[in-house]
Amino acid sequence: MKEYKDDAIGPENLPPVLKVKELSQLLRIPLTRTYELIERGEIPCIRLGRSIRIPRSVVIKLLDVDSSNRED
Repeated sequence: MKEYKDDAIGPENLPPVLKVKELSQLLRIPLTRTYELIERGEIPCIRLGRSIRIPRSVVIKLLDVDSSNRED
């Protein structure tokens, strides 16, 4: 599995869909917490049988920082 390094993070470097473990590593949160957020609907996902995948567009929205919410 691919490890995500700080210098490699960017929309162009992400696969079309991520596995839950990959998203957990990217967000630097525990795997169990990632599953909790998915189950609560806070992270939209695609379910294919028992597999869960998170689209790149969802990841980009999660990582998008609205500049109007930042304090200068």
